[in-house]
Amino acid sequence: MLVKFLKMLLTIIDVPLYALWQAGGWKQDNDMPDVDKFMLAMGYHTTFRDYFHSIPVAIHLRRRPRIMMKQELLDNPFYGWFLRLGGGFGVDRRRSHNYVQSIVEDIEKEDRLVMIIAPEGTRQKTDDWKTGFYHIAVGANMPLVLVYVDYARKRVGFSEVYYPTGDIVKDYQWIHDFFAEYGSARYPDQFALPDIDKIRARVNEREQQNIEKSPAEQTFVTP
Repeated sequence: MLVKFLKMLLTIIDVPLYALWQAGGWKQDNDMPDVDKFMLAMGYHTTFRDYFHSIPVAIHLRRRPRIMMKQELLDNPFYGWFLRLGGGFGVDRRRSHNYVQSIVEDIEKEDRLVMIIAPEGTRQKTDDWKTGFYHIAVGANMPLVLVYVDYARKRVGFSEVYYPTGDIVKDYQWIHDFFAEYGSARYPDQFALPDIDKIRARVNEREQQNIEKSPAEQTFVTP
């Protein structure tokens, strides 16, 4: 019943919401890939306004997004309701490992799903991008699609469908190269591309920690 209501509600708000977005001068460079389930990683995240560009596009393409974001955004009395309506749910960063597994289990219950995440993990400048979204995608056997918001051109566009190889350094290099070519931030001085050396160092550190454990304690490397 709830699912039917949400579908009806999204159908009702689709046209005016997308028209309002276009009235601001915004357009799509291409369409979102039509895949049943995928992780949509959004680059150039320097303002909460970024979500207000991805949500209308996703709804217009008849995909209700699930958006991982800080709980404080959802608690905002002015726009929190809109983010929840658009599929937002809070992230508890203190439960990184258990949280990844719980999200994977939720994804496996769905037939069609678009999960949106900002890999930077913050609107402040950082080249140390998060990796939780990557491990969720690998654990759920779900491909990645990158989406850029280009504020200079007022455009939103998507990458090809990319299936993670399990080599996070190689896959993050693909993410780095895509965002180096496409998109521009609302506040350029607050944006930095991911530092691949930091990803590599994190992997090496985890591998070393794993070697130092007894065989019974060893785990898969998940930076």
